[in-house]
Amino acid sequence: IIDEGYARMYDGKFILRFDDTNPTKERKEYYEAIKRGLDWLGIKADKIKNTSDDMGKIYKYAEKLIENGNAYVCFCMLEELRKNRAERTECACRNADSNKTKENWKLMFSKFLPNEAILRLKTNMQNVNTAVRDPTLFRILEESHPLQGKKYRVWPTYDFSVSIEDHIDGVTHAMRTKEYELRDELYFLLIKLLGLNKPELIEF
Repeated sequence: IIDEGYARMYDGKFILRFDDTNPTKERKEYYEAIKRGLDWLGIKADKIKNTSDDMGKIYKYAEKLIENGNAYVCFCMLEELRKNRAERTECACRNADSNKTKENWKLMFSKFLPNEAILRLKTNMQNVNTAVRDPTLFRILEESHPLQGKKYRVWPTYDFSVSIEDHIDGVTHAMRTKEYELRDELYFLLIKLLGLNKPELIEF
């Protein structure tokens, strides 16, 4: 309601986007239920789209980060990853060169198993904001997607895909609820590293 209200007030466009990049949590009926709810509220979107339809574009942005040395493939177990993040410790995986990271990235699509490898952003592990300490960008999920089926097995996190989708969709004003407060820094960091358009962020 708030998003559409601002779009109409300022003669803008209201985009309904399904950020469906976690096949373990997506169901076909969710898409339709949300649309029915918005119809009931009298809310009309100017554009309706699915993030999962842009996977090819999203992969290219990941490869740009790898090429620039801003991302690496990590093989740490979840417990070790959490411990390192809490203690602000860099893992050995960060030291892989760009060519090795490219090779490991390709293997995520074919060889590595779920929970065996993830793509992480290389940041400052001393950052006081835990959400920005080498966050996960991509993980392997082999569940079937309600729209894409088994077409993809390497899926982006919301934090990564939303920065790119806002750019692709030409978003000028992004409205985010307070729950994303700690993740806003990561949102703007990805925009900067990838050279994307920077929206006005409105938090409520």
